[in-house]
Amino acid sequence: MSVFDGFKPHLGERKINSSVRMEQESMLLSEYLALRFTYRTRSEWLAEIKLGRFLLENVRLTADTAVVNNQQLTYEFAVKDEPECDLTYKLLGMDDNFICVAKSGNLPTHPAGRYYKNTLWYILQRDFGPCAPVSRLDRETSGVILFARNPDAARFYSLHPMQKKYHVIVHGKFPEFLDADGFIMRDNQSLIRKKRHFSFTHSDTAVCETCHTVFKRLDFNNGLSLLEAELKTGRTHQIRATCSSLGYPVAGDKMYGVDENIFLRFIDGKMTDHDRAGLIYPRQALHAYSLNFTVPDGSEKIFTADF
Repeated sequence: MSVFDGFKPHLGERKINSSVRMEQESMLLSEYLALRFTYRTRSEWLAEIKLGRFLLENVRLTADTAVVNNQQLTYEFAVKDEPECDLTYKLLGMDDNFICVAKSGNLPTHPAGRYYKNTLWYILQRDFGPCAPVSRLDRETSGVILFARNPDAARFYSLHPMQKKYHVIVHGKFPEFLDADGFIMRDNQSLIRKKRHFSFTHSDTAVCETCHTVFKRLDFNNGLSLLEAELKTGRTHQIRATCSSLGYPVAGDKMYGVDENIFLRFIDGKMTDHDRAGLIYPRQALHAYSLNFTVPDGSEKIFTADF
């Protein structure tokens, strides 16, 4: 597992560097940005280019231009308000090597896209000093998350297995028990670039990763099932993609829920009241409720947090 390099906070202006990929060569810069960094539209990126916020191979740009494979691109963020988040967290435990907290259901784990100060990483840096996340949760996923307080601890935790259990609410009557042991890959049927698909069988036409989640149904009421999900692998969007692919979309999930077009309208700022009613919950109903891990002295720690 890669560890976010968070032990030395950024100083001064925030900058993001990226390298142009071969398959995106010859695109106009605004097109490349809209494809790779989807939190802004192409017209919004074009406005940023015209303001001189981009350097391509250390040359400042003020007009749209074609990009070339392996060119180095730097984006200088403007100093402005970030999207509002719920910045609350609950401290569950800590020592010289780790900080374990339960985060809210509207808080990014670490800086990405438009988020920097409104992230759990930034808040914990402020409150406890240098740290970096070892486990990660999506912005809308609440619950238990682990941070390392030094690079040696980060390496230790990333190399030792953890037992992670989640609670999730899905549409439909889920089986009492389901061992979803298969593969996860890009969802080529979706208009959303980062959306993924789970299958019990390997695909010869897509890049596959092993993906294993054990589900238990805890309750069923009003067309919704409450599940416990234990991760055996740690893949991006693992629980959400698996439930969606099995036909039990996560309630409140804009991307993997009952209609992915809700997500497309959401990123364009065009969600409707009908969309919100269909989601049932204001955010995805997914919560990391239990984390069991080994610390450097060989003992085990278990932390839990209610949904």
